[in-house]
Amino acid sequence: MKNNNLNTQSFILYSFIFLFLVGCGGQTYFDDIALVAKDETKGDYGFVNLKGEVVLDFNFNKKPSIMHEGFSHFKNDEKQVVYIKEDGNDIKTPFSQTSLFNNGLALVTNDKGKLKYIDYDLKEVLTLDKSIEQAGYFFDDRAKIQSINGKWGFIDKTGAIVIKPIFDYVHSFSEGYAMVRIKKDDVDFRGIVDKDGNYVVDLDDDYKSLANFHDGLAAFSKQNERGYLNTNGDVVIKNKDWDRVFPFHQDYACVKENGDYGLINKKGERIIKPREETNLMLFNDLSSYMYVYQYGFINKDREEKVKADYQRALPFFSKGAYVRDGNEWIFINKKNKPQTDIELKRLYMEDFMENVYANTNPFDYDETWTTEYIDIDGILGTLFKRTGIDYFGVNKNDNGENALDHIIELYDAYPESRFNDGVDKEKIISKKLLNKRSLSSKSILGDYCKYDKNFKFSLIYNYDNKIFTKDQTGIKTNQLAKPSKITLYMGFSNRAKNENSFIESKIKDFFVDNGYVLNEETSQFESSGKPSVLINYITRSSAELIISFN
Repeated sequence: MKNNNLNTQSFILYSFIFLFLVGCGGQTYFDDIALVAKDETKGDYGFVNLKGEVVLDFNFNKKPSIMHEGFSHFKNDEKQVVYIKEDGNDIKTPFSQTSLFNNGLALVTNDKGKLKYIDYDLKEVLTLDKSIEQAGYFFDDRAKIQSINGKWGFIDKTGAIVIKPIFDYVHSFSEGYAMVRIKKDDVDFRGIVDKDGNYVVDLDDDYKSLANFHDGLAAFSKQNERGYLNTNGDVVIKNKDWDRVFPFHQDYACVKENGDYGLINKKGERIIKPREETNLMLFNDLSSYMYVYQYGFINKDREEKVKADYQRALPFFSKGAYVRDGNEWIFINKKNKPQTDIELKRLYMEDFMENVYANTNPFDYDETWTTEYIDIDGILGTLFKRTGIDYFGVNKNDNGENALDHIIELYDAYPESRFNDGVDKEKIISKKLLNKRSLSSKSILGDYCKYDKNFKFSLIYNYDNKIFTKDQTGIKTNQLAKPSKITLYMGFSNRAKNENSFIESKIKDFFVDNGYVLNEETSQFESSGKPSVLINYITRSSAELIISFN
């Protein structure tokens, strides 16, 4: 990163990644959070708190960030940062990039790419040395920085380097400690340092992953063992049968065993035995779980407190939880009763998940978000199989209507996807598909379909002839139309980066397991009676498949 453009792009990325992934100081953080919501009628944005109250009315025509420590921000049409204060006043600044406030400071850049910290008065209080290319948020009076040589270290609030940039990667501080990683001869060595750079957990290449301390314990993974270390570096909990371990929160931690998730206490005892549910994590007294695309809440005794009737849910806090009931976001208490008259069409929970939820359902970035947890088999299986249809949502003589049904089904199957509201099949046919020879999920629905926050996909069906024609009597299907090929794009977020070989092997294994054979001459996967599949390309963060009909 030797130019301002790349530096700016990196700043944007780390503004989201650094924030609150580790070391956020527990429940006090949530008390001053305001989430972004949208009034679909007016098209404007406002803020709601974690008590189900509107704290700033829907008067903003630009989507702002979540509000923390009394400030939110957005970019105006002149590409300048504007801060929104908790009293509703907005203040234009000379900065080109910024972050949320944390511990009284926000990281900003000017149009020359210089990194600075500002205080609540929006005054510059610290300008970083030109040798620093990237910086993070302050936790425990330390902020991680990356020098021009690509190595990571830490500064204090005076800007002085207190831990030299010698590491290939570091986590932000949490509870006075930070995970660090050094690569030697293509081998990763992980350890944990204190605020002065002294090792409390020595560098060791046996660690396949090593998290920060949460509740006094650090989750680790080795080749044949997973468990937790104390601040003396001693193993206090371990189990060779665990597939994955998550950091502690409020005296409990989630563990994965034989593909299922459960909860343990600090003695390593199972509080909730593994079940076929998503990641269980306690928030106050309740734990969010998912069942068939629907959400509810249980307590640590596995007693169902809120039936899993909702399409999405944020965790419970002191007063209740936001849940999505159909197309509306509402705020409920622990007895599952709505607590306010607020009905929100859209709540930008993705911002919350990125910036806050990751801290308390903690995946330490770059360590536990790994490719082995991308369910590529499940993704491809969902996309390729459909009851009553030969293959991939259509058969070889289909006229396009079944493909449209398939896309609409995908819309219904992934309620978290931010598609255009109101999918009307007849309207799509009459307004968008007449005289067309292709059918795109993105153009029809307005966005990529999201499998989860780490994966998205899009589909393009291509036909030999027009899909639909219209005569004087109305809509008429063109029976001559048949699919020639389907393009499937898959985009992977954090978990897949730097692992294109893993993705490729998983995709190949899927087709082999489903009766395909790789034709070495054509580089296509082929199977009798089924369309051929070409892996058009695979990168570190995406893949594209071409499905061709004979």
